[in-house]
Amino acid sequence: MWRAPSSSGGIARLAAVKQKLVAGRDTCLLFDTPRVVRGLEDLYRQMWAEYEGGRLPVPDLSNLETYNEIGLELDLENIELLSDEAYRELYREKLVARDTVYPIRPDRRLWPEAM
Repeated sequence: MWRAPSSSGGIARLAAVKQKLVAGRDTCLLFDTPRVVRGLEDLYRQMWAEYEGGRLPVPDLSNLETYNEIGLELDLENIELLSDEAYRELYREKLVARDTVYPIRPDRRLWPEAM
């Protein structure tokens, strides 16, 4: 549960978070609502076209647990305002590191250039 800061340290920390949000709002995907909406609408159109064409998706969930683990390992407090490209690069670095220890089967949905 969120609580209001009760000390000057808490207030300073809250001010720092607010400043970080304001500084990153022009480059962070989180604040680019038109882009997110366009992306969702494009996905809905694509799904509808595939449905009408009789091409129902067959999910490949073989790497889902790995993707989830990597996402959970990321320090969200320090990366929440990364640009979309910087976040993807960080995620790719984590995938490469994981793949060197435990090989990950290529997933053509998310990483088409790997195929």
